[in-house]
Amino acid sequence: MNNETAQKIAEAIENHPTETPSSVALKTGIPRTTLGRKLVGGTEFGVYEVARIAIALNCDPEDFLPKEYRRVTETKNVA
Repeated sequence: MNNETAQKIAEAIENHPTETPSSVALKTGIPRTTLGRKLVGGTEFGVYEVARIAIALNCDPEDFLPKEYRRVTETKNVA
């Protein structure tokens, strides 16, 4: 994970109607100080942390990944 992941998670928490960094920390089991450090890019998020945060925010973990790590979906035209 990288700083882009941290920025996306921070934005998702900020824009969530009911969650705060403290509530996300509580729901995920990530200590509040650790979550704060990770949100500003001090240390990287692990894959399981990203997954737990996505569950807490009711979103897809892929939403937090840099573009180069996202799945490529193909659309096929059926004639």
